[in-house]
Amino acid sequence: MTLILSLSRSNPMTDSRDVPTLGKVAQVATFDGLAAAEAWRRSAAVRAAYMATATEMLLDMARVGLGARVLAVGSGAGGEALDAAIRVGPKGHVEAADLSAAMIHAAKEAAVEAGVKNIDFSVMDAQRLEFPDATFDAVISRNVLMFIPDLTLGLAEMKRVLKPSGRVGATVWSNGARNPRISGPLAAARALGGRPPDSATYRIALRLGTSAALGRAFRSAGFRKLAVRRVTLTADYVDLDYAVSQAMEQPGTRELVAILGYKPQGRMQRSLRRRWARYADPRGTHLPGEQLVASAAP
Repeated sequence: MTLILSLSRSNPMTDSRDVPTLGKVAQVATFDGLAAAEAWRRSAAVRAAYMATATEMLLDMARVGLGARVLAVGSGAGGEALDAAIRVGPKGHVEAADLSAAMIHAAKEAAVEAGVKNIDFSVMDAQRLEFPDATFDAVISRNVLMFIPDLTLGLAEMKRVLKPSGRVGATVWSNGARNPRISGPLAAARALGGRPPDSATYRIALRLGTSAALGRAFRSAGFRKLAVRRVTLTADYVDLDYAVSQAMEQPGTRELVAILGYKPQGRMQRSLRRRWARYADPRGTHLPGEQLVASAAP
């Protein structure tokens, strides 16, 4: 039986243009390369703060505990993989896999800086996990499922490497209306005459933001006992200028800037400032967000 928890209907304010269909999508390349990894590293502190509650819930729902063997799929620059390694303790172990060699390099450096030793890193495609069947007690994936080109294949691989008693856990963004950090740059680009294609990173990022989409994805790979919880979050910045500058560094925003015309950098910055001004006050800028945190059994 599939159980969906804490889910409501999609927000009618969501722009349907921002959500590609659930079928196969293009491989996103915006997170690859040294520049993307460096931008991700610079924003790590803000990201860790606003993702803290969702990450803790992710680990709880995947039943990551002392002594567990865990696989983090799409681990990026470390993040949740390091959190999992700390949680499982010295008798546990984490394998962190990501398609980007630059991100894996950054994650290794983060592990060294944090003094975390019970973790290994591999450059690996989520659609072809290079581990034997029934290897892990838990498989976790934070904000990655939507970027897997063949999601059914990727989830089937996660199911394959899970032990029969294991759990998979994942987070995804909900709809664009509740996540202006993602929908804002898309709207800003459109207001400036840009036409973000279906393959745009931020459009793909929103494709699993409903209970129906998540249910179809997990059921297609044979998972059962699906549970989903909704988590609100806030990304706090010292001021509006810093929020905009952080956004402009992100690979998804740079991708949108590239499709604009004359002097796109300054135009995008001004457009974002106008859209996010409502979230600013004398104490800083506070961009709201919402995650869906899911877990399921093989």
